[in-house]
This record gives sequence, C-alpha cells and structure tokens, in this order.
Amino acid sequence: SFGRNGISYCRPRCAHGHSYLQAVPMGKTRLSAHRVEDMIKTMRDTWRGWRYDLMTKNCCHFADEMCNALTGTRVPDQLMSLAAAGAVIASAADMVGLKAGVAAARGAMTGLRSGPHSS
Repeated sequence: SFGRNGISYCRPRCAHGHSYLQAVPMGKTRLSAHRVEDMIKTMRDTWRGWRYDLMTKNCCHFADEMCNALTGTRVPDQLMSLAAAGAVIASAADMVGLKAGVAAARGAMTGLRSGPHSS
C-alpha cells in the first residue's frame, strides 16, 4: 500500500478505511520472495510518504508500477483513469494560475481520507 506514510504492508483487502469492489487478477510473478523484498526496498526510496500526491502520485500509480515490476502487466485502465483525470485537472489549473486553489483542494481531499495511511 502507498499513502502519506510511504509504502506499508497490509493483508489483501484489509487496508483501514477502504472498501473493496472486486479483485482483479494481475498474473503471477516469476520473481523469488527475496527478489520481491529487494524490489520493495528499492521502491521505498521512490515512493516516500512526503512525495504522495492525491492526483499525480497516489496508490493507483504505486499499484501500476508494482504490478508492472512483478508481472510485466499494467493495472486496468479504469483504475488509472480517475488518477489521470485528476492530474489533467491539476495541470490545467497550474497553467491558468490556480495553483493555490489546487493546493487547497488537494488538502481538503486529503483530509477526507480516513486512517493513518490511505492508499
């Protein structure tokens, strides 16, 4: 899971504050458990909590990168479409000088999430 505290572990479907609609099979990895642990340790440097951004670097982006590293498969487009829409809105707002408004909206949206780390 990736949230404001960076990468954290939780059992599948057990992240605090989340509801689950369905499981999406993403394939199997050929990596050993040791290689997966090494990969996650390396990813911790890139996916630090202070880099979390609700619209451009969130749990959907983390899941996509992790799935790609494990299986060579990207997460389904519908999962990424909301994150992409948020990034486009943020980019457009920055272009027209609404950066402060975007920051306020991000702060408000972050405050709506529950739990010490939402992913």
